Amino acid sequence: MSLSQLPYITPELPGIGGTIKVEPEHFRVEEVPLYEPSGAGDHLFVCVTRTGQTTRELVEGLAERLGIRADGIGYAGLKDRQAEVTQVLSLPYVT
Repeated sequence: MSLSQLPYITPELPGIGGTIKVEPEHFRVEEVPLYEPSGAGDHLFVCVTRTGQTTRELVEGLAERLGIRADGIGYAGLKDRQAEVTQVLSLPYVT
């Protein structure tokens, strides 16, 4: 059943029209880190913005391109594929 076929809760009232989340750019997610990087340690923090891609797809693509293991890339949860998402990843330092 499509959204337009669902019954209205208040059928006696006229609708207001509009569209909901038609394009990924209409729904923006920006991850806010719990803490600022200290500058110490063996990981590089990167901030990436993606659209039309899951967190896992992003991580797997980065790992393949960088020649590192996907399970070595850290992230704080999965984000919506159908959105413009800005999130922080931690990459293992590679020389």
